[in-house]
Amino acid sequence: MVQGFLQTCLSMFCYCAGMPLEGILEIKCPNKANPTQDQPKLPAANDYYMPQVQLLCEVLDREWAVLYYWSQDLGSHMTLIHRDREYFALLWQAMADFWWQHFVPAKLHLQLHPADETGIKRFEPPKQHPYKGEIQRRSRVMIEHAPKQWFTDAETKRARAAEAATPAALPAP
Repeated sequence: MVQGFLQTCLSMFCYCAGMPLEGILEIKCPNKANPTQDQPKLPAANDYYMPQVQLLCEVLDREWAVLYYWSQDLGSHMTLIHRDREYFALLWQAMADFWWQHFVPAKLHLQLHPADETGIKRFEPPKQHPYKGEIQRRSRVMIEHAPKQWFTDAETKRARAAEAATPAALPAP
C-alpha cells in the first residue's frame, strides 16, 4: 500500500501462533552488539525503531510486526508491536508538515531561482518538530508494554544452524 508520497521496500511477512493474518518481521543487527566487558549482552529493544515499525504497518497494511534483534554472539530477542493508528496519525502529520512546509517549497524555490541558494534557508525545518516529544513518549510506552521474548546465544546459534541445514523453500510457481 502506498499513501501519497510514502513508499517502503518489501519486508518479510511472517505468521505467529495466535495472531490474526500475517505480520511484518523487521530484523535489526545492532552495531553495538559486539561483546565487550562493558556490554556483555544484546541491547534491549528501544523506542528508536517505533516510527519505522508503525510506518511499515501502515504502508503494508498489517496489524502487527515483530521487531527482532539478532547478534551472532549475544543471543537475540523479539518484541511484538501492534499497529497504532493514533500514533501513526501523529507521524503522518509530522511527515506532512515537513513535506508541505519545507521540502516542496524549497524544491519549487530552487526550480524558479536556481542561483539563489541562500534564499532556500528560509525553508529549513526547525531542529525539532512540535510533536517530537509526544511521539517519543508514545514510542517509549509502546515498547515498554510490548510482549518480549529473549533467546540465549546458544539458542540463537542452534536456530541459525538448523536454518542453514534446511533447504530454502521456494514459492510455488
